Amino acid sequence: MKTLIIFIIAHCAGHNNAQQTVGLFQNDSLSFNGYTLWSPNKSTYLVDNCGYLVNEWQSNYSPGLSAYLLDNGHLLRTGVLPSSFNGAGQGGLIEEFDWEGKLVWSYRVANDSVHQHHDIEPMPDNNVLVLAWERKTPDEVSVAGGIRRISYWPEHILELKKIGSDSAEVVWEWHQWDHLVQDHDSTKNNFGVVSEHPELLNINYKPPAGRPDWQHFNSVFYNEERDEIVLSSRNMNEIYIIDHSTTTSETAGHTGGDKGKGGDFLYRWGNPEVYNRGTSASRKLYGQHDARVIPGEYPDEGSMTIFNNGAGRPGGNYSSIDLIIPPLDEDGHYIIPDSMPLGPDFIHWQYISPEPDDFYSNNMGGAQRLANGNTIICEANKGNFFEVTRQGEQVWRYRNTAGAGGPFTQGQSGGFGFSTSVFKVLRYAPDFPGFDGKDLSPGNPIELDPIDYDCEIPGSNTTSLVNEISEESDFEWLLENGQILIPNNGSDHILVRVLSLNGQVIVSRKTRNQDEKIALGELPQGIYFINIIDLEKQVQKSWKFSKLF
Repeated sequence: MKTLIIFIIAHCAGHNNAQQTVGLFQNDSLSFNGYTLWSPNKSTYLVDNCGYLVNEWQSNYSPGLSAYLLDNGHLLRTGVLPSSFNGAGQGGLIEEFDWEGKLVWSYRVANDSVHQHHDIEPMPDNNVLVLAWERKTPDEVSVAGGIRRISYWPEHILELKKIGSDSAEVVWEWHQWDHLVQDHDSTKNNFGVVSEHPELLNINYKPPAGRPDWQHFNSVFYNEERDEIVLSSRNMNEIYIIDHSTTTSETAGHTGGDKGKGGDFLYRWGNPEVYNRGTSASRKLYGQHDARVIPGEYPDEGSMTIFNNGAGRPGGNYSSIDLIIPPLDEDGHYIIPDSMPLGPDFIHWQYISPEPDDFYSNNMGGAQRLANGNTIICEANKGNFFEVTRQGEQVWRYRNTAGAGGPFTQGQSGGFGFSTSVFKVLRYAPDFPGFDGKDLSPGNPIELDPIDYDCEIPGSNTTSLVNEISEESDFEWLLENGQILIPNNGSDHILVRVLSLNGQVIVSRKTRNQDEKIALGELPQGIYFINIIDLEKQVQKSWKFSKLF
């Protein structure tokens, strides 16, 4: 394995006896080659694996809090707007910029009744899911069976269809307030036995003592394959899944949609004490963030990754990345036990630092499974971005290089405005559709007065799937009449890829019990990699070849 560790080089700019504090610290050949996006201030940055700036977008607003790239190469981000809501993670503005940085659409979800916060989610049809608070008066809380007669800010989800440059239509919505249960007041319509209704939220579980941000959702994720939405509630220490196939009227009820449950929870996990099927000892999550489903054809596809912050964890305050497999029946429905907590009982895969308290973020944070089986992690409070293999080996590390006042100077470790915290980061593969036709030439590092270093991007993303490269695998390939011929080895899940020397995926084919032929005639002269992956056995092999004419 090739490793790049960045060392300080003394020179006349004043780095003598200095310590590196920001930027790229490590880039191993096992790292997943791609482009990392984050928004620490009014700027949003995209860098390659060497920490060189590839693109930058400038807004007039601080982030509130998330940012995403779209399939057309545009940037979708949130911004902070003032309103009578004043809570952690407050946003209120959604902006879309083209690749060149021109603002092409913006929309405000910020008034005295509702306010966007924390996260949004771009949809495949170019719509946007928006996570937002809505205000409920003390009288409305009392009617819903709430113990405390104070104002609440329950969560709701809006789906926006963009119109023009500054408008939108709400085409779908879901409100937590429609899906409550309580055992306090038998005169209310939502009275019931809490433990018998895991599909509903107990309005009186640890009611806020004067803090209206009662649930504190911090992430929203759309699972296209199942047409479901995944939500994370920090204050409940739970993640939820709801059906998106419903109509807006069906989301307000308990029937309808492909799953037949209306807008009720299809699944929940993390803290069974909330629905009276456990105690504090049953809890699995501690202030978690960024619950997301692993895409198809990735290792552990369909499983969920969660950034488990670990605040108040019985074994001490340390963070972990938890991967769970929600249990499904033979029809693909989530298994809901009659009286026991919803499963799973154990975590399928977990990353914890070798020294657990070395990795800890009290709030914020994120984790994203990558196509080669690695996981990129944002230790938010420290602004520490790092990537680990499935075996827990760190193969890439970068520390946020900019704060509210702009880029830091290399070697800076404190002083006014020095805060490296970042909500979360995302990495995009070289074959991401949004990069088609875009200039991805690397520029300079973001930090001021950068150290001198040489960095080489590995030739492909083929060096780490789940296991190391298996030299014992029986993959073969032949060159025949200007075509690459890959005989099938008996597996029905073979992925064949041809990659350029800089890691761009040129061809990607998935075969099932058949030989595969890839024509080379259209490829220009050059050096390429062929990568054959057995997704079922989770082994792979790679070769380098040259096309001379």
